[in-house]
Amino acid sequence: AFGKPDYRFVRRLTPEDRKAWGYSGIWKINTVRANDDHPAMFPLELPERCIKMHSDIGDLVIEPFCGSGTTLIACERLSRKCRAVEISPAYVAVALQRWADVTGKTPVMLE
Repeated sequence: AFGKPDYRFVRRLTPEDRKAWGYSGIWKINTVRANDDHPAMFPLELPERCIKMHSDIGDLVIEPFCGSGTTLIACERLSRKCRAVEISPAYVAVALQRWADVTGKTPVMLE
């Protein structure tokens, strides 16, 4: 029953995504190499899969722990809106720069 395509989150995926991701509950995703930007940066593929499965194009995604901005970038790539919060000014700068590098746009920060 879980993998049947009538479930809304399954219908959001392409047949290729369904086949590649499977339904075992275990995803194999490469980690992000250690870097100086953020100590706990995770791969873009992780939020992309979750966002793709649980939202539709144009939906709003809330990111309460923005960190290095990976979820912001995933939302941009998947045509979702994202509102992110980060307490560390240094990580805000990292997230905004990463987003600008990917999109070529000037980020807008609301206070």
